[in-house]
Amino acid sequence: VYRSNPLRGRTQGLSENTKGGSLVFKCFCPALSTGVIRAKQTRGFPPAKLFIKIGVKYNHSRRYPKYMNPDKTPIQLRYNKLGPKVVKALISRYFEAWYFEECAEAVEKIFSLIPPSDVVSWGGSMTTNGLGLQEMVYQKGYQVVDRDKAAGAVERTALMRKSLLCDTFLTGTNAISEDGQLVNVDGAGNRVAAMAYGPKQVIVVAGMNKVTKTVEDALVRSRSIAAPSNMQRFPGAKSPCAETGSCGNCLSPDSICSLIVTTRLCKPQGRIKVILIGKDLGL
Repeated sequence: VYRSNPLRGRTQGLSENTKGGSLVFKCFCPALSTGVIRAKQTRGFPPAKLFIKIGVKYNHSRRYPKYMNPDKTPIQLRYNKLGPKVVKALISRYFEAWYFEECAEAVEKIFSLIPPSDVVSWGGSMTTNGLGLQEMVYQKGYQVVDRDKAAGAVERTALMRKSLLCDTFLTGTNAISEDGQLVNVDGAGNRVAAMAYGPKQVIVVAGMNKVTKTVEDALVRSRSIAAPSNMQRFPGAKSPCAETGSCGNCLSPDSICSLIVTTRLCKPQGRIKVILIGKDLGL
């Protein structure tokens, strides 16, 4: 019974009431004070396969008073506490930065930062794609430099170079350390090049899943999680991480870890604007 209990409770004794293929036992687990859990065994299944039904309410006030709000998960509560601290660290490094709990608020802030006359471009980003920012840029009537509209490889390269001179460049980031440093790996280099120099302003959009404890952890995340995940977007690519899902520290021509850039400070001050969102976004 202990092994089949997802609450990882400690059984204190089984009752003799097993009529109707069910049994009752008392347990104790970190999320509960003492209580009763009812486990129903369906006929025909092995004894270890039990369907667990909790028969007692959580005693949050005793162990976890902060979790009284049923609309906030522990992860969301953590994000809401950590996010503003990361914002403060970014500002200390001369970035402009904001934290938003909800995506809609973040999107509203992003477009408040882009003047109507701006030429807008972007780097490859699952976060900005997921938020629908590219579509909104077109809908709002901005002038756009979009490499995906190119007719061929030559025109695509020309548009990527042109995007380095745009007014606003939208991008994600592979990782952010808690002390406010951005870490990115890139294949072609256009994304990190724009972050370093060129566009008048860069707006970096990131979910809180991108935040790591240290800058060293940020590099590990970029190489071991972001890069192998991004490689799965390119079915024809041949690299160790494309085949195994794990970084092989390779020298493959298809590697997307050609450049590794840490943005330690923002210069000029305020040029890079970071929008942190209290959700898991991107890769």
